Parts: sequence; C-alpha cells; structure tokens
Amino acid sequence: MKKKKVLFGIFVFVFAVVFSGSVLAFAEANHTELTAGSAGSEIKIEKGEDNVESKLKDALSSVYNRVIFGIDDIIGKLSANDPYFNLSAGGQGVELKLSEKAFTGSKTTYQWYACSDLKKHNAKAIEGAVSSSYTTPDFESPEIRYYYCLIKTPVSTVKTRVYQAAYTGIPVVYIETPDGKAISNHKSWLEGASVTIDGNGTEYDSLEKTAIRIKGRGNSTWIWPTAKKPYTFKLEDSAKVLGMGKNKTWALMANFRDKSLLRNWFASELERTVFARDKMWKTEFVFADLILNGQYHGNYNVATTIKIGGKRIDIPDISDILSGELKDTNKDGVVNYEDGGFIVELNRFKNEPYNFTTSRNIIFSLKDPDLDTPDDGNLDIVKYIASYIQSVEDVIYSDHFADEETGYASYIDVDSFVDWYIMEELSKNLDGDFDLSTYMYYNPEDKLLHMAPVWDHDIAYGNYMGEFAKPENFHVKAGWYVRLFQDPAFHQKVKDRWAEKRGDISDFANNDLQNKADEIRVSAQLNFQRFRTLGHYILQEPSDFYKRKTFQSNVDSLTDFINGRIAWLDSQWLDEES
Repeated sequence: MKKKKVLFGIFVFVFAVVFSGSVLAFAEANHTELTAGSAGSEIKIEKGEDNVESKLKDALSSVYNRVIFGIDDIIGKLSANDPYFNLSAGGQGVELKLSEKAFTGSKTTYQWYACSDLKKHNAKAIEGAVSSSYTTPDFESPEIRYYYCLIKTPVSTVKTRVYQAAYTGIPVVYIETPDGKAISNHKSWLEGASVTIDGNGTEYDSLEKTAIRIKGRGNSTWIWPTAKKPYTFKLEDSAKVLGMGKNKTWALMANFRDKSLLRNWFASELERTVFARDKMWKTEFVFADLILNGQYHGNYNVATTIKIGGKRIDIPDISDILSGELKDTNKDGVVNYEDGGFIVELNRFKNEPYNFTTSRNIIFSLKDPDLDTPDDGNLDIVKYIASYIQSVEDVIYSDHFADEETGYASYIDVDSFVDWYIMEELSKNLDGDFDLSTYMYYNPEDKLLHMAPVWDHDIAYGNYMGEFAKPENFHVKAGWYVRLFQDPAFHQKVKDRWAEKRGDISDFANNDLQNKADEIRVSAQLNFQRFRTLGHYILQEPSDFYKRKTFQSNVDSLTDFINGRIAWLDSQWLDEES
C-alpha cells in the first residue's frame, strides 16, 4: 500500500490534482467529472487517468533497472510439486521415491544418505535404507533435512539430486487458482480460486478447502519485479482463520523488503498487546508458509484487513443509512450520518475510489465503507465525511484548539493519537509523517475520531537508507501533529505515556521478538532459499545491508535499532524539561 518517498518525484505528475482554497476535491478512476450539488458548495468527483498504472509501472521499472543488480539471479525456485522438495505436514515423515522406470534390473542396488546441506557434504549412509524409496523419520521439531540416493547398476553408479524435506512448525496456506492462472491484478478479483489452510501441528485450526476470490494488494509493492507479492483473498462466508475472528477478507503480507520478516508483526503486536488501549481495533498477523498453485512462495503473514466489522473495527457502518439499517447510535433522537462510523486513510496517491484534500493540503482516502458506485446517496455520504474531517482540522488549527471544552480534545480521541504517535516515532516509519498508510476511524458512540491502527512497517525500524537507518532524530512530527505538539498538555501526555510504556516496549523487543524469530526460523531459512536476498541489495536499503547475510543478523539489527531508538527517545522524553 505504499509508494516510497524517494520514488515520489519520479511519478508525482501521475497523481497531481488541482484544488482551490478549502474546496474539497474528490478523485476516482478516470478523468470524467461529476458534481453533487449541496447547500453552499459543489463537490467535484474526478476520475484519474486510465494510464496511471502503466506510468507508475514504467517509473518503478526505471528505478529498478538502476538500483537492483541481477534480481533474477538472486531469486531461486522451490516447487512443492518438485519431487526434490517436500514440505511436511504436521511433522510427519516424507516418502522419497525414485522413478521405477529409470533404474530396473535385479542387480540394481540402492543406498540412501542423509547430508547436512544441499551440496551433499558430510553425508552418512542410512542403515536399512536400501530400496528405491525411503520414508524419513517423523519430525520432532522444526528443521530442514537433506537426502540423496546412491544407485548402482552393473554398468554405472549414479547419485541423485538432493531431496529436501522440511517441517517449518508454522501453518501452511495452499491457494489454487483456476487452471493455475496467474494473479495478475491488484484492482480486480480473480474468481474461482480456493484456499486450504493446514494448521501443521500448531495451535491453529485448519481450514478445509474453501472457495475464494483473490487479487494482489499494495501499490508499488505489487508492481515491484519480484515473484513474492502480497495478496488479498475473500471467502464466500465469514470464517475464523488461524485463530483470528470471523471475517471474509484476509491479507497475505509478503514482507519481501524486510529481511527479518518481523517488522509488520512486531508493530501489530506492539499495538495489540503492549499499548492495548484502543479496544475497537483488533489487528493480528500470523506467520504461515504459502504454496500457490503448487509453487512454494515463502514465509508470509496472514493478516486481518482494515475494515468495519465486529471482529475488526466494531462500529456502525455509515453506509447502512442507505438501507435504513442505521440506528440512533449517538442517542440524539435523530438517525443521520452522525450515527455512522467510517475509516479514512492518509493517502497522498489518491488511488481509492473516493479521495479528498483538506484546506491544509492533507490528502485522505475513504477506506471503509467501500462505496464504489457514484450515485447520489454515496456522494452525500462522502461529502459528509470530507466535511467532518475538515471540521476537525479547522478546530485543530483554530485559536481555541487547546481549550478542553471546545478544542481538539472534543473531536479526537487524544489517547489514540498519543499512542499512534509514539509507536510510529519509535519505528521511525518512512510512511509515518502523516501522508501515507495512516488510518483513522470515527466512532459515533463516543463521537470522536480515533488514530488507529498502525500499519505497513516493512521498511520501518531502521530498514531504509540514510537518516531512517539512524535511531536519532524525530520524523513523525508532521501534519496535524505539528499543531498538536504546540499544546503543552499534548506534549506532556506523550512523555507520560512513553514513561509508562517504554519498559514494556524494551521487554517486548528483547524477549518476544527473539522468541518469534526462533519460532519462524526454519520457515525463514526456506524463504531465503527461495528468495536469496540476504546480503544482497534490493532497494533503498541501509548502507550496511551487505553485512547482514543471515536471518539472525537481520533480527539482531532490528533489535539493535529498537534499543537505540528507545535510548534516544528516553533522552528526549524522560530527561527533557516540560
């Protein structure tokens, strides 16, 4: 879902939009314009260029040609259908079987060997393994094993290729598309696919083969020339997936640029378990291996998506007013738009069906409800949401913005704004400066705009070039936060919350993070056999990327950054005078 800032200047022309004063400009998919009349103003709905995607793709390809060297050379292939690769289910043994057609005759002999790596080093003969097939012992814990067979005939001696058998100890997601069709689009669904999830001997329940539709997800992350892409799939009926609450829509996060594989999980768990103040939002990331059309695609996160719903953000949906299902949520005696909730995203690329720009040039997209038909009812809802966001901004920048009764605290959930800020500043997230991959939701029950959830951290926590690789300096004091920090009371809330949580953050980073790394270690090993990126430059990486040639060294780098960041924020928020 991100377009990185270094790339922005290359293709900013693609997304330019004209607005004047405080008029709210809306954009859609083509350059057709419609207007919705209202008391005192007109709202434009602009459809973006048809060739936006191709221009963006060309721009990104140009960048890749300059900064990525030999990407095809560092990406290998491991197929689940390949007879030399087996991903064990639930730790069970794997049958390795030679082709009977290749070696026949009564004088042919077989001897199976176990070896420590793919190069057949340190091979040892397996006692009693002297037939054309061999079933490996059951796995007692996650590991990767290597085997080959020595075949002797009267005229020759042959060593087979190395067979690989692995038990990762994490769930396995199997996705099949009709006739193995490629998932080539991140805007439209591919119908007729299916998903099967094997709990693989873990605490998680399996999911029987279920019909889904699937598409790619993300923007630049989707267009990047790599085989490891993120996806979104949608079940026909809501269901629990890997212990997460029932829903139809689920994300598969690839974490291609994060060589620790842990950043998105860490950010999500930090919000969910350490801060845990915004009870409405229940984000979760569960690690799994992905097999897509028989091809092993690596280590992924199965994740909840950002949607209105009882198991995601449990608020009334403002679009229910169109069907008459909206209730008097705020109990003011009238059922109107104010009784409905919504989710907006800070998104300078304006690539959702409805987008608007405030008078302070802050760009929002309507994330949920999903109003993809520009009829009058939808336009009225979008207009109301845009007007509400503008009213919040107006109060934040008003002369009375710090007034406890009439200022920003009567419009926003201050605690959620404090927590989000601390988590984003801790991560020094490239996209955390109030213009991308940042979400807010309005809860009509408390009549406040909440800042949540944190999202999209694969190139946060030191995983980016230049200043972003350093644990010092502020980054997220941008947009509305510039104004909020002009209120000493808000600044004090940030410092107080930091003092309250910084010990828990440190414990989580120095214990839980390594525990999770150990849990996914074998899966990570397979992942980096498939995508040989360790020690190789991908895009916009820290200058010392080449030193980290192992999974553990990347985990250590993540932990070191967090510890350094905690120390620097301590110097600002614990030692600084109010």
